[in-house]
Amino acid sequence: MNAILIMMLMTSVDLYYVKDSPDILVRITPQRQDQSLTLYYSFSKNDWDSLVVERKGEIFEARLKSPDIQSLKVVGIYFVYADGAKDDNNGALYLYELSIYPRLLMPFTLKDFSVMVEQARKKILSRTHVSEAIRLLDYMANLLPVVPYIAGTQSESERDNLLIEVEDLKNKIDR
Repeated sequence: MNAILIMMLMTSVDLYYVKDSPDILVRITPQRQDQSLTLYYSFSKNDWDSLVVERKGEIFEARLKSPDIQSLKVVGIYFVYADGAKDDNNGALYLYELSIYPRLLMPFTLKDFSVMVEQARKKILSRTHVSEAIRLLDYMANLLPVVPYIAGTQSESERDNLLIEVEDLKNKIDR
């Protein structure tokens, strides 16, 4: 079990924009010696696509075709090795916020959103910096509905709970 945990901690997933394109280059540096893996990716909710990726030296490299760049907000990634072992970032998925202008790929987790919800809650309850809380809630209300998740997993329930909390806090402000 410890070997699996160490392997997961040492795996590196890096994303880059392809020059003059909205497509995304994914580079995975695993600690395993597998020759191929299946990369699963989603730009929205539970709509997953996959592709088999072959090893190129020490890394796996794949180019993801971006959908409509105007609606592009996030990408979620996980991968499965040939023997069925899954690397889903310990259940948190590899999540990245995407921005075309300026070109930005920012990693995040649902735990980051939990922290933002708590910050917004404190600002609202203390009635200080409420405008900052409103911006946080608007940001989360815009991004959370499209955050990728795997149906029936903890990531789905965490995302759904965060959506409920954001909506409840927004309702408290409106009162």
